[in-house]
Amino acid sequence: MREWLATVVPILLLAFTVRGQGARETPVLVTSSGEYNAERQLVTLGLGRDEGVSVGDHFWLFHQDNITGTGNVYLVSGTQSVGRLTFTGRNIGAKQSAVVLVGASLTALRRQVSSDVALRSRVARVPPARRTAWLDFGRRSGLREGDPVVIRRLNLPISRGQLEIVEEEVSLAELQPLVGNALPEPGDEAEIWPPPGVDLEVRL
Repeated sequence: MREWLATVVPILLLAFTVRGQGARETPVLVTSSGEYNAERQLVTLGLGRDEGVSVGDHFWLFHQDNITGTGNVYLVSGTQSVGRLTFTGRNIGAKQSAVVLVGASLTALRRQVSSDVALRSRVARVPPARRTAWLDFGRRSGLREGDPVVIRRLNLPISRGQLEIVEEEVSLAELQPLVGNALPEPGDEAEIWPPPGVDLEVRL
């Protein structure tokens, strides 16, 4: 959870500065919540498919300056959506301010993200040959095919390569070993390196 926040929060803050983009290209949408079902932990949101919202998008609820709940979009219609809450605070309720992070639009911010912002995740699964690895971040984290990736273990780079397949929540990287016989394993750290904000060709 902390790693996800370290990646998304700087992008979320940066997104508020984006101007002059259409609804489907704007990563952050502001609306209000409607009905709140405490038993099922569901809340309706005043935005839907017409504004680019899709199932899986992250959202936050606010009361004054405090986050009262967060979760993921569960159902989507043309003009509304339903979110399933994964965290709720004391003051959560209906008719609160809501922010939806449109995962499909995060790539619009890639070049504006500071080089100090690392896009990191973990190796989720490794096929038997260990020349590729499935990583547990994807398009909703702003990734795209061809992104360079480094696999680290105990902060030591052991493999590098690039993303060959990028899906909504996962991606597949083709890798080359950097350190002897050290092969990627589930749980190793994966990082997009160089970061999207760096234009220079950096060599290990």
